[in-house]
Amino acid sequence: MHKLLKRQLGKINFESEVAETKSFEKFISMVDDAYCDADESREFLEHLLVTSSNERQELYEELEEKSKLQLEQSEAKYMRLVENLTDHYFFYTHDIEGIFTYLSDSVESMLGYSKEEFLVHYLEYLTDDPMNSLVEQNTVLAMQGIQQKPYQLNIYHKDGSTRYLEVTEIPIFDDNENVVHIDGIARDVTEQYYTQKELSYLAKHDMLTSLSNRAYLEEQLESMIHNAKRVKGTFAVLFLDLDHFKHINDTLGHDIGDKLLKEVATRIKPNIRTEDIFARIGGDE
Repeated sequence: MHKLLKRQLGKINFESEVAETKSFEKFISMVDDAYCDADESREFLEHLLVTSSNERQELYEELEEKSKLQLEQSEAKYMRLVENLTDHYFFYTHDIEGIFTYLSDSVESMLGYSKEEFLVHYLEYLTDDPMNSLVEQNTVLAMQGIQQKPYQLNIYHKDGSTRYLEVTEIPIFDDNENVVHIDGIARDVTEQYYTQKELSYLAKHDMLTSLSNRAYLEEQLESMIHNAKRVKGTFAVLFLDLDHFKHINDTLGHDIGDKLLKEVATRIKPNIRTEDIFARIGGDE
């Protein structure tokens, strides 16, 4: 007889002789089987639960281990990247008061200053370039949680030269969507800056004479026409063409012809006012 059933019958002083009579024998047997079945079911479920729990724990630990490994691999990859870019990038973090809480060592290889020097005097290293007037404004907006586009600033290198940096600042939020600090990265774009400046110059100037080119002249003329219509004013265009220039090219060569064009530009230029536009349209025009 199942021990639980036996204990329960004992509590009600049920006589074992009565239990052995035919009238109760079948009933007791059914109850006893039910208790045994319940025990087996419970043991099976407990085993299933323990097995499932162990499997879940093993799976969790396996995933956690993989996550840790992936995180370590990512961090190692990140650190290798940072170390290899020390001449071009430095990373920093500042709190919502604008105080630096982290600065990467690469600032020294980039700008020549030690971390201690830069943390204390970085504002003094900014040049008087007008683009620097937006630095504080961008930082304030970032501290307010407003993501800003990358912006440029001009800063002195410790050797006295200047560097152009592209700065990206990202506000970091807590669970309540409050800004807790700003992560930033500064990239040296000096070479790109001067390349872009040179390209911009070439797009508007004639390579031979360094005068404005035809495209820039047309752009400026269009603007002047609109302004003249608006104020009901006028302006003048003086068109010069060198006589027999083709003959010079044909007899003396294009090098002499180029020297002549540059000499003409040099002689006329002192007579041009700052508000005037002096351009070479093409050829000897």
